[in-house]
Amino acid sequence: YLDSEEAILAVAGWDGDQYALLTNASLGSRALVLLTRWDTVRDAHEFSGAFRIYGESRFGPVRRAGTALTWATSSGIIILDVGNDQTLWIEAPDATLAAALRKASGFPLY
Repeated sequence: YLDSEEAILAVAGWDGDQYALLTNASLGSRALVLLTRWDTVRDAHEFSGAFRIYGESRFGPVRRAGTALTWATSSGIIILDVGNDQTLWIEAPDATLAAALRKASGFPLY
């Protein structure tokens, strides 16, 4: 969804990450939480900008609220937020679970 140069530029300042993949077997649902730290605030924003291009190509039109980008799809919700030198990516089956995961993440971490 991005050309090679854009992708390389977008991840150049990556400084580490933590993720959780959560499943509910009885409902057959999954959620992903990915917290990424960047070398600088600028690197985090560069990644967010590239992710927006990726997201619009993959998921369609984006809704922006503050620093968060949100896509609603037939399989759920995708959120990318940027704070300080960090980004938070959540994929969840619905907005309620996405909000709970965001709150539980403590984003942005200090």
